Amino acid sequence: ASRRMTALRKRRVVLLGSTGSIGTSTLKVARELPGQIEIVALAAFGNITALAAQARATGVRHAGPGLRYLAPTRARIGGHNTRYVRASLFRHCLP
Repeated sequence: ASRRMTALRKRRVVLLGSTGSIGTSTLKVARELPGQIEIVALAAFGNITALAAQARATGVRHAGPGLRYLAPTRARIGGHNTRYVRASLFRHCLP
């Protein structure tokens, strides 16, 4: 009996809660499976320092801090290619 091989398609992931325990575990798995998982955006509520570090490490183009942190984050964190936007705008990151 022959087995039919199916090609794995790379999954594009918008990671909500990226600085929490499940989010950081998901980032670890994505690093271990770069051919299968691509993190395209990150969102976190309050740990803005960790969110910025994750954005730099992953190279995502979009990150969404909690809404009340959006303006201060934009003012405080810059110098790399990540745009800090409302997480509700992430729908355009996925097909």
